[in-house]
Amino acid sequence: KQLVQAWAYKYDEEHHRGIDPHSDAGQVSVNLWLTPNEANLDRESGGLIIWPELPPSDWSFGQSNHDTAAIKAHLASKASTISTTTTSSEASNIIL
Repeated sequence: KQLVQAWAYKYDEEHHRGIDPHSDAGQVSVNLWLTPNEANLDRESGGLIIWPELPPSDWSFGQSNHDTAAIKAHLASKASTISTTTTSSEASNIIL
C-alpha cells in the first residue's frame, strides 16, 4: 500500500480551537502531537476523542468530513450506545 493522503495542522496563540469531528477514511490513521506540555493552558482539554462509528452509508466524503452540524447530530444520536476513547494531549504522543 502507499500513502494516499497526509494532513498537518499548526496551532499557535491565534489558532487554538482544535479540529471539528470528522471521518478518517483510511486503513491507517496517525495522529501526532509535538506540542510541549506547558503549551496546553487547560489540562482538562486537548487530546483526541475517538468515536468507533462509521458515517451513514448514504453520506458523501464531503459530508463525512465537512458538515460539522450533521456529524455532531449523528454522533449525539449514537452517544448512548457507543463508548468513545479520549486520548491524552501529552507532548510527543502518537495515536495509530
